[in-house]
Amino acid sequence: MAKAHILVVDDDPLVRSFILEALEKEGIEVDQAEDGASALRLLRSETYDLVVLDFVLPDAQGVSFLKEVKNALGSGADVISIGEDRVDEAVKAIKNGAYYYFAKPLIKDEFLVALHNCLEKIHLSLENISLQRKANLFDIIKSIALTLDLDKLVTLLMDSAVELTSADFGLLALFEKEPGPLRIYALRGVSLRNLGGEFFGLKPDRLQEIIKKGEVSFIEDVSKHEELVPCQAGERDVSSLIILPVISKGQHLGVVIVGKTTGGEKGFQKEDISILSKLIAETSLAVENALLSRKKEELIIKDDLTKAYNRRFFEIYFDEEIRRSQRYSLLLSLIFMDLNDFKRINILYGHFVGSQVLQEVASRIIGKVRNIDKVVRYGGDEFCIVLPETGPQEAYLVAERIREEIESKPYECAESKYYSLTGSYGIASFPEHGSTKRELVDSADKAMFVAKNPNQKSIIIAKRTKG
Repeated sequence: MAKAHILVVDDDPLVRSFILEALEKEGIEVDQAEDGASALRLLRSETYDLVVLDFVLPDAQGVSFLKEVKNALGSGADVISIGEDRVDEAVKAIKNGAYYYFAKPLIKDEFLVALHNCLEKIHLSLENISLQRKANLFDIIKSIALTLDLDKLVTLLMDSAVELTSADFGLLALFEKEPGPLRIYALRGVSLRNLGGEFFGLKPDRLQEIIKKGEVSFIEDVSKHEELVPCQAGERDVSSLIILPVISKGQHLGVVIVGKTTGGEKGFQKEDISILSKLIAETSLAVENALLSRKKEELIIKDDLTKAYNRRFFEIYFDEEIRRSQRYSLLLSLIFMDLNDFKRINILYGHFVGSQVLQEVASRIIGKVRNIDKVVRYGGDEFCIVLPETGPQEAYLVAERIREEIESKPYECAESKYYSLTGSYGIASFPEHGSTKRELVDSADKAMFVAKNPNQKSIIIAKRTKG
């Protein structure tokens, strides 16, 4: 059994000295606290197997403080209460979670027997907890390894990482392309708005450096880390982070981050880091396979001519993005775009030239959006752009960039013959202009037709829906 670590909490220095002398002879590491406040500070910074606690302290008394100490201890740890020779106090202590109650003055031999019995119970309890966690980990790894659906896989992996480490929050991000930006696929315990373009205080460039190193990074105290900007997860400050790169066969796929907040339960333990490292190492190949499967699917869901996504993909994907936006309270925008008088190109120069121009139009659009945005050929010369985590005003700026690019130079239709194109753009956003796919598509489509009016601007944001 590993060397035990015990905290003795008593305002009487003679009692502390007596216990300290008795335990050090037993080879037990002992810390001391003379009051409740000192004890809680130590419990937040250290890991103890057992607390020997005076039932009545000057600043903390009885059952309420006993419960507070029990909550601050890690899984499996316990409390022995000491106090006056009173049956009512002993009953209260035992009923509220103390392993044993000793009346003062302490009798050394009896005290040591009870203490060793308690430590043996703790040791067996921790072994059982460790075995159970390993069994759970094995079952989780099997489930993930059999999952090819990327969305299901990241959900299972994120939930498992948070649960196995008792984290307060978590994030899973993957590269769409490497090198390139990370896309957040799963969040727990925090909204995307809280992050503000960073990763729990880490700048994206710095996080990518950590991923490239390929090693686990444990930040025990965020407040003392120079590279981290103070941030929150929900209403609490982030206190500690475990950052684990996801790597398969030398390829950097992304990162899993879990963390604790101030005022929460005990910080991360060494076993938390070990078990999370095992989870990621054993499932990284499954992540790679799911990403490859997604890329193969894209061969089916891309338009053959323009390489934009096709209508079939849009019908499924846009539903998924609406659900994700509803779940995490995110914004989502849709731009509908129609090329004005495009049919004249087909009439003047033929459909072959028309197809070439459409290819160039799609290429120009794709070049002006983010990796996470999806450009869809909706039908004929009509395109739509899905903009996750984007509000209507930001979508307007994207549409303006696309408009400028479409109109920046004419399209070559024949030798020394060029044709200039313009477009009409309609914008609708979740939840302002609709909460379902049909509502958002109808809103964007109507706004686009308003934009076709010569007396209107070429980019129109839909009218707000009632309610």
